[in-house]
Amino acid sequence: MKRERYNITIHKGESFALAVALKDTTGTAIDLTNATLTSQCRDKSSNAVLFSFVCTVSSPTTSGQFTLSLGASTSASLTPQTALSYDVKISWTNGTVKKYLGGDVQIVDTVTP
Repeated sequence: MKRERYNITIHKGESFALAVALKDTTGTAIDLTNATLTSQCRDKSSNAVLFSFVCTVSSPTTSGQFTLSLGASTSASLTPQTALSYDVKISWTNGTVKKYLGGDVQIVDTVTP
């Protein structure tokens, strides 16, 4: 499977969740059994980590489905900006590491705090 690009927008002070279903080129779900998923949002210019997403694998783990999320309290502390990027790193116990998903991140302000 090639790395997919998916840009996301996070509204300051709101909960964020993105449901993802990974499939290979034949349409078969990528087995996430015994996999550890991590995801960070970084500033493009400095490469500094702004925050980490919570990655939750769905059951059954063979479905290739997971959720990328960020709590409202974390997003409330963010400064609105656009020069950000993220990816999702998947590490299996056999030593295989893949990054199937990534893209740009935009943090936007909301009117009501």
